[in-house]
Amino acid sequence: MNRAKLEGLIQASSGIMEVLVLEFTEKQREIVELAPAQYREHASSSQQHQRHSLTALSRSVRPFSKLTHLHLGTGITDASIELLASVVWNLSLVHFGGDEQSKRLLKYVNFASLKSLSLMDLVEEDLQPLYEAFLDEKRPCQLERMDLKIVGTLRTTLTDLLHAIPLKRLELVAFERKNLLKILPVVNLTRLEVLSIQPRMGSAVTTTTMTPTKALGDPLSWDCEAALAGRIDEVTEKFLVQCEFEGIAPNPPLPGSPPRTAEGSRSTLPIHRIAFLKRPELEHQHWQSILSTVF
Repeated sequence: MNRAKLEGLIQASSGIMEVLVLEFTEKQREIVELAPAQYREHASSSQQHQRHSLTALSRSVRPFSKLTHLHLGTGITDASIELLASVVWNLSLVHFGGDEQSKRLLKYVNFASLKSLSLMDLVEEDLQPLYEAFLDEKRPCQLERMDLKIVGTLRTTLTDLLHAIPLKRLELVAFERKNLLKILPVVNLTRLEVLSIQPRMGSAVTTTTMTPTKALGDPLSWDCEAALAGRIDEVTEKFLVQCEFEGIAPNPPLPGSPPRTAEGSRSTLPIHRIAFLKRPELEHQHWQSILSTVF
């Protein structure tokens, strides 16, 4: 389906749509127009006037007023952002997904109903609306899963959030080793069932030429594993670390690596707590975990 047909279909069904997931597999980003023609005329007005005009309309006639799941994995127009900003604050969203372009919507999201959150290519400062909601204002939190790709240096915002929120599933995408070493010692393990660590593009993904001291792959090296191994008494019965791996999975580790046993040690996790998965399987589980909140 080409972009024009996709836009037409979305706009025509926007009044009844409950789930909107936009994720293009092509490398080139698409800029999608979600706003129906009658709303785009507001684009030339000020943002405040535009949002007031849209919000004043009846909920029953506003586009996207029935959404429960909104995932924006591609670019959308400014008019689309403004239209969604006028709507999302009044929605009981179960899942929200955004990136560096749609992150402007995060401050309008009603976090009370949110169970799933996907944030890609953000900097730590972009998480401030979450911090204010859950830590400063101590609002109730129903979040069960998060997948995050946070670029740049981490200070305390993300680590404080991950320490406070008892997630069931956490996916860390393309995190540098130094940032993993800030997260893993403090992440809340009380309910965590799956911790998925995915180097992705731009990170050194371990292959069959892996060095013996990095059996879990870069960036999850032995010091990262040791940070989790030292907290093994805190984990749930279902706790599993999933590592993205290209090549032959090091189970058992290569000669010269610290042995990984059924019991584990101070520096290694028990062998049944680690799974090495290729990218397609990780992607499958990623979308399965998001879509499980729909059905």
